Amino acid sequence: MHALGLMTRASGAAADCALSSPRLRWEICEWLTTGSRDVLERETSGWLELSVGGACLTRNQDIWSHTVRERVLVSAYPLALWVAANWWRLLYEPLPASRQPSLDWRLAHELGAAGRGYVWPRIVFAAAGDEVQVWAVAMDAPGQSVRYLQGLAAPQAVPLSAFEHGIEAFVETVLARLSALGHEQTDLAELWRIVCADRADRTQASVRRIEARLGYDPEGCPPELLKNVVSIEQKIGEAAMAELAPVCGTEGRNDIDGLQRLATDAGVSISPEVPFVEVSSDVRPWQQGVLAARRVRERLAKPEECIKDRDLDALLGVVGPSWPDMVMQVDRPVSVVRPHTNDRGRGWVFIPRKRHRYGRRFEYARVLGDFATYAAQPNEWRPVTDLYTTRQKRQRAFAAELLCPIDGLRVFLDDDLSESAIDEASHHYQVSEQVVRMQLINAGLLPDFEPPPYVSGRDGVLPS
Repeated sequence: MHALGLMTRASGAAADCALSSPRLRWEICEWLTTGSRDVLERETSGWLELSVGGACLTRNQDIWSHTVRERVLVSAYPLALWVAANWWRLLYEPLPASRQPSLDWRLAHELGAAGRGYVWPRIVFAAAGDEVQVWAVAMDAPGQSVRYLQGLAAPQAVPLSAFEHGIEAFVETVLARLSALGHEQTDLAELWRIVCADRADRTQASVRRIEARLGYDPEGCPPELLKNVVSIEQKIGEAAMAELAPVCGTEGRNDIDGLQRLATDAGVSISPEVPFVEVSSDVRPWQQGVLAARRVRERLAKPEECIKDRDLDALLGVVGPSWPDMVMQVDRPVSVVRPHTNDRGRGWVFIPRKRHRYGRRFEYARVLGDFATYAAQPNEWRPVTDLYTTRQKRQRAFAAELLCPIDGLRVFLDDDLSESAIDEASHHYQVSEQVVRMQLINAGLLPDFEPPPYVSGRDGVLPS
């Protein structure tokens, strides 16, 4: 961290800026004048406090003074500059399906990339559809002046609109501070002018969202690629492209041609017989999926039994063979359901990717979950991916509860959580052992998996 030198209270009333929602708060509690050499950093120095879900992520121990504080002394200018530079990617680029992102991704999503020599808390922001997820770990930085003491036991989800409003308020407060001190022409002011102009232009904003989802900074996407993706989005819908672009972009397979092939690939003709289920938006996405699955099971009058293959085929309205050999031979990064019109009227074509029978069952159930929990536009594709967006979480939770209901699983296991019992449950419900374990974990009956090193804080902050 910078040696900020002797501090004096800045002239004028102390400014205050906050990102506030039920779960996230950023605040510069007090502006200060410090000994920083850079005038913009010096004039925007202050005590930063950041908390999520009641956990103060800036709680730190000052190594020099042996003092524990809820706030940390930094400059708001580099933080605001980082937010403005990565605006579109922070709001619209999700965590890669591999959960091992590139350096470029980390620079756009890890708060520490604000740099300038300050010791920032180890926090990651990643878009997840209509939410932004936040991860954080306590951080001991040997040889530095600050040791952060608190992280998050689990990722916290902040509504996208609240997150956007908060970071906008933060940037504008820093700009107001600079303006009040006579610093009108700054890199931050120019960058923010461009961001605001793009946001105000509907067409340009759509382009920026596509670039971000593909893993590019503004104007960083090759023009031909961008033109191609814009054309595809017009055919399949923006909501579908929001789920597919990250899988086919720089952090995925980088294969837009593969996405185009999905428009003509052979698949399974379906006519789903599952109704859309209204579930309160006040509960978490995975809970929405669980509740919807329980209502579908009630409709089937099978509250705890195993769902057979024929039950899934009936719910999907499968027409003809449900698993053609030609489909199994193709390696795809995603599954999709695309609309299709034939002599029988309007229907759907499901392009699957899973080969193993249990994986196929789970994939079928996820498709049902999307129809049950997501009200898509008539001509919009329905993607099934490995991303961690709210839509995919609802699908997975729906599929797990539909195929392996937790109440029935409890009865079947009869308090036996041994490896052999879980294996038997896997065969009974015809799902993978991972599905059984995740149901038990979500019910609090098993501890969560040990996170890999990148999650634990030794190398980063991403979810297990």
